[in-house]
Amino acid sequence: MENRLEARIAAGKAIDRTLHNNHPITGWPLAVLAWLDRNGARGLLADLAVAGPLTRQAAYIVVADADVDAPRRFLDRLGIQANGAEGIGIALRTRHARDLIAATYEAHPRDVPSGLLRALARVQEGASEVPGFDPLDRCESYRQLFDIFVGDRDGRRSNALRYSGKMRSSFICAVNELDPVLVWPEVVRRMGTVEHIERANGLLRLMREIATQTSDQDLVAAMRQSLASGNPLDAFARKVIGRADHLPVPKLPQVEGVRVLSTAEAYRQHGVSMQNCAVTRLPEAVLGLIAILEVTHREEDGSQTIVAVALTPMTSGVWAVSSITGVANARPSGAALRTTLQRLLALGVQIPGPSADFRHRTVLATMLGVIRYDVFDDFIRETGDPYSEALAELEDALGQAA
Repeated sequence: MENRLEARIAAGKAIDRTLHNNHPITGWPLAVLAWLDRNGARGLLADLAVAGPLTRQAAYIVVADADVDAPRRFLDRLGIQANGAEGIGIALRTRHARDLIAATYEAHPRDVPSGLLRALARVQEGASEVPGFDPLDRCESYRQLFDIFVGDRDGRRSNALRYSGKMRSSFICAVNELDPVLVWPEVVRRMGTVEHIERANGLLRLMREIATQTSDQDLVAAMRQSLASGNPLDAFARKVIGRADHLPVPKLPQVEGVRVLSTAEAYRQHGVSMQNCAVTRLPEAVLGLIAILEVTHREEDGSQTIVAVALTPMTSGVWAVSSITGVANARPSGAALRTTLQRLLALGVQIPGPSADFRHRTVLATMLGVIRYDVFDDFIRETGDPYSEALAELEDALGQAA
């Protein structure tokens, strides 16, 4: 019998140490609570330091949202006759958390949901070691949390917070700021900062624009599954753009032999047929930073050659050529380049380089040590292959110098 009694006493002491360990008050409530302690609520800080989670959280709510400078209305709702700091001290020591919350927000105690109390007991910001003892990082989060559980008691926002695990200010901000279709526990739990919220909303807006065949429900379901598996939002974003079916592309006249890649599948097929890494440029294409065209060139013998043309957007709203390559990124022939550039000019695409009246001579540039790589303007002015001509002129110059 004695052994059983001793075991029960030891278990009770362990529970007491766990629930009511001396845990100092820290953060933004400390200054107000210390002021109350000095001005009539003597010993309040010491009492709260050994109080349970709900008592402490209720005190934080009172400090955050009750009028502690003129608390008569607050105290009357609790039936406390004492005034000022003394009355607030009595309220925090003797009244239940539900009553304190109701008095702070001028509600009836029965209108304070149990879900709110359970959420307060789970408050644990990044630096907190034990749930419920430390305050939320932002004092305004308490009012927001109350409004969510009272005004949206059985709605998506309260349910997301109910199953989000630890309660944090960033989660409360997330359920208010996220697009409603994203308000799920798996998503909310990964919203650690305002930047994360902006990224999630931005990704949803982007996918609505470029993945017209994917519904919000399918997209959010995939996001929830990815985040629940521990993958960061960035990894999901890079994967989900593979569903793009409406990329931002230049509005060019539709002509035979010029095909603008406008879907993620087109980029994948192009990469296979041209033996290049076009699919790795898909993130740039999604953001409108690049567009890839397939241009068919007909050779003199009747055979056809397909070249890949990469376009870059300009701030003026037009697109300019940035590269032209053949299969396996090989350089096309001079004839193919010239024909392709002429067709692109006719479609309104810009060719980077000096204006048409600029008298550029390859031989002079070589003599002055000016080497221009991957330029296209020469192919529009010259009749031969300027790359070959420049190489020949450079070899002659080196031979004469020797």
